[in-house]
Amino acid sequence: MSTFSSFFTLIFASIIDKKRPKSNVIALTTLSVVGAAAIAWDDSSGTGKASLVGDLFALLSACFYGMYTVSIPKLSNPRDLHTFLGYVGVYTFVIGGPFILLLEFDALRQITLSIFIRITLNALLCTVLSDYIWAKAVHYTSELVATLAISATIPLSLIVDYFTSHIGIDFVEIVGVVCFLLGFFFVSVQNYKDKENTDSLLEINT
Repeated sequence: MSTFSSFFTLIFASIIDKKRPKSNVIALTTLSVVGAAAIAWDDSSGTGKASLVGDLFALLSACFYGMYTVSIPKLSNPRDLHTFLGYVGVYTFVIGGPFILLLEFDALRQITLSIFIRITLNALLCTVLSDYIWAKAVHYTSELVATLAISATIPLSLIVDYFTSHIGIDFVEIVGVVCFLLGFFFVSVQNYKDKENTDSLLEINT
């Protein structure tokens, strides 16, 4: 999901900002996405109809995630992100809560105090905190750079597995890591240059 949401983020950002993305940004984004996708594809084991259905749902969620990413700088500011994320949490609970009760009621009845504490800690440290830091990154870099950064979990997990679990890395995965890192690095450089040019124009106009 995080991999292909980069394309949707690029498309939605260009539509909202009414700016055609630069060809080098499109090429570098494609390079980065192809690298991350190559790693995920080489490491995947799902086959058949279930895998296809899962891929379609992942593609749909990537589209919505791209919309969400582009909306962050439009609907919030860096100093008031906690309010924005709070509203997101409330809407998610109100809209998604009934579905969880209907579909997973039996599983909810089996939650013990120990499990509840673990879920709460995981939500605070691994979800709320990471989302807050990522939303800050959207403001301080760009929607595209922040989305590509999430895809970095794919090559990073590969590297961590290599050192902690001694899982081997094959040639396709190595090429995928190199492609992703090159694409992400040069997209970030281009974004930095664009921001510098924009700031320079603002200074001249003022």
